Amino acid sequence: MKRLMVHIPVNMRGYLSDRLGEALGKFRAETGEDVLLCTPHDPEYTGDCTEEWLLPAVRKGILPDLTVVNATELAPLDKTVKEAVLGRDAPLFVEKHPVRKEMQALLDPEGYFYPISVTPLVMIYNPGKMAAEKLTHSWKDLFNPDFRVVFPDRDKPLTRAAGAYLLSVWPDEFAAFERRVVYDGTPASVVRSVMSGEYDVAMTNAGFASVGTGDRLAVNAAKEGAVLLPQLLVWRKNTGAALLPFAEFMAGRAMQSYFSGQGSWPVHAEVTAPCDLSREKQLREWRGWTAYFNSVLAFDNYRA
Repeated sequence: MKRLMVHIPVNMRGYLSDRLGEALGKFRAETGEDVLLCTPHDPEYTGDCTEEWLLPAVRKGILPDLTVVNATELAPLDKTVKEAVLGRDAPLFVEKHPVRKEMQALLDPEGYFYPISVTPLVMIYNPGKMAAEKLTHSWKDLFNPDFRVVFPDRDKPLTRAAGAYLLSVWPDEFAAFERRVVYDGTPASVVRSVMSGEYDVAMTNAGFASVGTGDRLAVNAAKEGAVLLPQLLVWRKNTGAALLPFAEFMAGRAMQSYFSGQGSWPVHAEVTAPCDLSREKQLREWRGWTAYFNSVLAFDNYRA
């Protein structure tokens, strides 16, 4: 039995799982082959519902044949493990599904994965509780000791991406931030915490940030740009074309349009992005996948 795993930001996860379920039914009817749709939170992957599922899956021999995953989750894979368990199927897929020019820097030079979208991470605050004049419109606003700051749980993909960015850019100031920040809950719950006035500033994904904008929620647009949390298609070694229809589905216009509608940046060149990607600073200044993964690992291992 083939395994297909989906782990993307929660605001898109339910819809995608439903659409994939429909596609699985059609695939079974046409091929007679069964495919197990799974997530990292299934008991055989992480019985305690942590995000640390990938290396245990490799050790158990249950790495999915095709995975839709947040980029931060690949950080623990070193060169030896990648060569042993991952397929280099991405280049052939890129030929059929070119990535829009603004996001071509995210292509993997080693060919292990294909970016299907990017979830931008932003800061939010409650304009009814805090005057905008107190903000400098920089990610350094999170270091202001006068602000009560909340992030989702420390092992969440978006927290790992944002924490990695903050630590890599402002290493000397990160220790004080780490002692003050509260890591608690989900992307949705931190939005509620800010809207209620419990916290002053938070980090969440752009999709959740847009839900409650108004008198009680606003985006603190950082001059450094949104922090990037890419979503990737990853093939297990020797999978080949077995689950190609599902990879095609993820890269297709319909699903790419859905990503865009949820505030994420689509890779499909003919799907309109929710913003002008040519203006996105962290896309233009992308330092490569090695730097990205090393920054995530540094955050994972950091202790103030």
